[in-house]
Amino acid sequence: MENNSTNLEHPFSKTLGEGPYKVVGFMEIKPCQSRGTTVVGDVQLTKHDKWKGGCGTCSHCGTAIMNIVVIRTGSGELHGVGTSCALKADLPPKEVSAIQLRIRKQNRTKRVELNIKKRNAIQEARQNKQVEISAIPHPYDQNKTYLDYVNKCCLNYQSVVSSVYKTLVEKNIIDKV
Repeated sequence: MENNSTNLEHPFSKTLGEGPYKVVGFMEIKPCQSRGTTVVGDVQLTKHDKWKGGCGTCSHCGTAIMNIVVIRTGSGELHGVGTSCALKADLPPKEVSAIQLRIRKQNRTKRVELNIKKRNAIQEARQNKQVEISAIPHPYDQNKTYLDYVNKCCLNYQSVVSSVYKTLVEKNIIDKV
């Protein structure tokens, strides 16, 4: 029986060029109020004379991307690819782990930033919209108002912040962040 594994081409070979392939950096496109978007991370790589593209769209598949993995090909060219393509590209396990770790850190940072915004919106509503919040019934005690619930829970329990936030958005007391 013939061994076909030697005839298999790397997924990047037709779009990026021949390997070996190595992860050399990461970038992220973030919203920016003054310019629409901004790129953060290993931005200096885009100024390299071997940079061939992939800052906003994946050099491999053409999909719009926010998280960019910079890959160096065997010829030294640099390409930006999305994390999904990078994870499917048969890279060495150490590089795959670095990509996965980077994704987890970015997701954790986004969750923390969103929770801070939610908590700040709730705190502002507690101070400025007490009458509106008091008009909502307490979820568990008929003798109390939702303001009592917000005051107790949001100060003591992080896990309740999302449900309180959702209720206040649904009742149009605060804007969605």
